[in-house]
Amino acid sequence: MIDEKMSFPGYIAIIPVLGASLIIASNGNDLVVSKLLSVRPVVFFGLISYPLYLWHWPIYSFYRSIFAGSPDYHELILLLLSSFFLAILTYYLIEKPLRNARNKYITAILLALSVFGTGLIGAFIFHINGVKDREINKSAGEYASVTDVYNYYKYGELLRGGICHSVQLTAAISNGCIKNGKHNIFIIGDSYAAALFNGLSHYIDNKGSDYIISQMTDGNAPPLFVDGKDDLQRSVITLNNNRINEIKRVQPEVVLLTWSVRGTN
Repeated sequence: MIDEKMSFPGYIAIIPVLGASLIIASNGNDLVVSKLLSVRPVVFFGLISYPLYLWHWPIYSFYRSIFAGSPDYHELILLLLSSFFLAILTYYLIEKPLRNARNKYITAILLALSVFGTGLIGAFIFHINGVKDREINKSAGEYASVTDVYNYYKYGELLRGGICHSVQLTAAISNGCIKNGKHNIFIIGDSYAAALFNGLSHYIDNKGSDYIISQMTDGNAPPLFVDGKDDLQRSVITLNNNRINEIKRVQPEVVLLTWSVRGTN
């Protein structure tokens, strides 16, 4: 089974290619496979397979471009049915008449004009920077108006500032930031480490896991024994000694260290 972890096309693509090659090479009308492929519903799918191939990607891409997201299962079914419907129309109204056209010269001109017209439409849409009413444009406009990122995303609340982030050890313990338990993830570091709490907590809750999270984080205090002061002018070395002592005390299953390496926030 092909999943998102596999690269495709890759070695796995050899299987369908080899299968198709064997069917073509067999060239036998008495084979079971040949009889199955000659059944009318199968023949019908074969006839519309190419227009179906042409339609399904534009429809899917158009959906993602307009709604700025991936479709759910119900929407996927609707998109698939739309692809089949358009593929059938394309076969009967375009492909089949073109195949049976008497005047090949006029047919070639019409095809060339349609390709040229499609290119002009694409160039025009590109020139106006895409369809204006796309959902992604609305989101981009909203984010472009943000001048204070920290307050917009309520960054202080996400870090649990003043509760578990940049607080005294006694406050961290009394506020329940350091927990005792078998499946304990202990986060230490600076504000970058503190920012992981919310996402981890949300993930654990959604999975119904029994993991708990402890947090000892301080602004501008990486989990390294280096000279320096945190945001509250406390020694980074002292803070890390406190962190190690608490880790030894509660014996967490996982210790997660994260910090800013370089650059601005």
